[in-house]
Amino acid sequence: MLDTDNSENQKFDFDLFRSLYEAIAGEFGEVFIERLVRALNDTLDAEFVAVTRGEGDPINRVRTIFAWDNGGFRSDVSYKLEHTPCAAVFQGREVVIPCDLAALFPGEDGLESYVGVPLRSSAGHVSGHLMVVSATKLGNSEAAASILRVFAKRAEVELQRIDYEDERQRMIGDLQFQTDRLQTLYRAAHDANLFKTRLVGLIAHDLRGPLSTISAQAELAQAFMLRDTPDSTAKTIRACEKINRNVERMSEQIDATLDRVRSECRMMKPKIKSGDIVEIARSVLEANKCDAKKKSISLLFRAPQSLRAAFDEALLFSAIDNLVTNAIKYTHPGGSATLEVRVDQRGETILEVADTGQGLSREDCARAFQDFQTLSAKPTGSESSTGMGLASVKAIAEAHDGRVAVTSEGIGCGASFSIVIPDRFHSLT
Repeated sequence: MLDTDNSENQKFDFDLFRSLYEAIAGEFGEVFIERLVRALNDTLDAEFVAVTRGEGDPINRVRTIFAWDNGGFRSDVSYKLEHTPCAAVFQGREVVIPCDLAALFPGEDGLESYVGVPLRSSAGHVSGHLMVVSATKLGNSEAAASILRVFAKRAEVELQRIDYEDERQRMIGDLQFQTDRLQTLYRAAHDANLFKTRLVGLIAHDLRGPLSTISAQAELAQAFMLRDTPDSTAKTIRACEKINRNVERMSEQIDATLDRVRSECRMMKPKIKSGDIVEIARSVLEANKCDAKKKSISLLFRAPQSLRAAFDEALLFSAIDNLVTNAIKYTHPGGSATLEVRVDQRGETILEVADTGQGLSREDCARAFQDFQTLSAKPTGSESSTGMGLASVKAIAEAHDGRVAVTSEGIGCGASFSIVIPDRFHSLT
């Protein structure tokens, strides 16, 4: 490696530099890194040439971005820094060992010389290094260090360029994810509002007639009672009977309206597609952070790194959001709510929200998922409750051929609500 007579060193160094420059001219990014490593290996009498990244905090391992030896390209080489000359490079120093490398570092048996130059991130921290290892003695160590220093600077720039591009792509991905999530939230809120508007419209329409009749009969009953005639009492009684019949009619119409709503829920047709349930659950927690923070409620999350399945993203988000919102709503300030995603022994996906809130009685648990049910627990803040949330959760679970469950050890002991999605939805991914 650069082992020449002093009289020829200057010309040799210039020829070497020109040869390296021509090999990498016009290249950028990862292509530049690859060409540089191969050119250094071809030009120098080297056993191993590599550009690396450090791993760990603090850095204690090294992994190659691109490496080349006499056997050719070597991918993903990784080793510990301890007891290697590279350790000093990652401390920010250029290291040049012209000979006796194996004597200084027994782990480098069969190798004679080493040159290592640190590569820094845009923040100025050592993040990797460029190294050349040879089985022969290094003659002109100053020339070797100078040449590697020049090309290391260019490699440093290209690595920073790669980092910037990776960060840009990550930010674009995050922005797209948040945009998709906002659209999902909008669709879920829009659908929920349409459902409520339709429900109110049905009830208003169906009850207008009975209410008009009740009002008219009540006025008649009042008029009869003010008259002092032999038949006024009988007429008042008949008017009251008509009022009772219309009240019964109203009750029947309300039941019929709710049956229509339930039927629509049962006929819900989810738009099933592959996705990551863990990401949906995580985004629900993100959407509820502010409300939890206002009440000093801790939101905890337990889930695998990812869990692929097939589901309707908007519907499932709405269902999980209902459970998390309820946990926050019915938990006293300073409490906690935990969202857990797991797969049981039967392969079913469990989405469970447990809180340290007011808990439920047996009667509450029995009717928790029924339409328009308000339970014994009351919101601990200024929140309102319509009694529709848990019924919607049940409808969404059933639309995925799943089910819901609720457990509580009693009043004051918190509660746990679960959505169970069958394993067949995993096979659709």
